[in-house]
Amino acid sequence: MVNKEKQKAVLESLLYVSGEEGVEMEDAAGLLQISMEECSFLLEEMKQQMQKKEGGLCLKQTGTSYQMAAKDEYASYIEQYVITPDRPKLSQAALETLAIIAYNEPITKTEIDDIRSVSSGSSIQTLVAKALIAEAGRADKIGRPILYRTSKRFLEYFELTSLQELPDIQQFSEEKTDDPDQFFSRIDAWDENER
Repeated sequence: MVNKEKQKAVLESLLYVSGEEGVEMEDAAGLLQISMEECSFLLEEMKQQMQKKEGGLCLKQTGTSYQMAAKDEYASYIEQYVITPDRPKLSQAALETLAIIAYNEPITKTEIDDIRSVSSGSSIQTLVAKALIAEAGRADKIGRPILYRTSKRFLEYFELTSLQELPDIQQFSEEKTDDPDQFFSRIDAWDENER
């Protein structure tokens, strides 16, 4: 049998990956193979520990569902971060993936991975979450993989009416930049010069 601290660690992991949806107590109890009462006790104990802790997270309960959330006292900081009108903060990998999709859409994850020579799964998830790309159906290949394309939000952000307005890729490949931030800065500069 798994000890109580290990059970709490599993619960914490589940709460983290479940995000805004939270975890149903029944599901958590089933995964840990404990009773609902034991699970409820563990969650309440975690809730109290997180509240006492100096950290920024707490455990919230809605009916029989539990969710990890930011403490109310930090709401103003979170609000400031969320409404900042800056470009969505993207990793280098996400920016590379976005550029590949923009110039090759519709494209599958495998094709993106082949171009980048590394897995792009988490970058694709980030871009979908930020609504910069969207699914564009399925490819007529074995396994019918998902096709990805840029979204309306992508066009709005770069003030484009269509992808035909993107600068010629040859212009960038001749300069051989490995820095995606620099690539998107150049797109912005190109866009301003075109007006």
